[in-house]
Amino acid sequence: MLAKVSNWHVSNEISMSDNQHIRLDIGVIVGTCPVTSNPTKSNWEHFTFELEQNVNYSNFSIRSIEELEYEATDVHNNIENAFKKSYKSRRDVP
Repeated sequence: MLAKVSNWHVSNEISMSDNQHIRLDIGVIVGTCPVTSNPTKSNWEHFTFELEQNVNYSNFSIRSIEELEYEATDVHNNIENAFKKSYKSRRDVP
């Protein structure tokens, strides 16, 4: 949570001291907490199944940096998608 001060001003109210009251409004901005995952709650058999379904076992050699980047991105996306399909976070449960 992040407090937000607005409408700050010195009050015209009479105070019982040598100082005047300061008035302000404090609003609260509520953010969402990031979802943390507990990998032990994953269905690892399903993860392995999903990964095997999507991995492209090609027998060509990588000949350029662009091909390497493409393959690395593909592997990353396959791992990420397999994990998402095999893990249910608290927010996924109705």
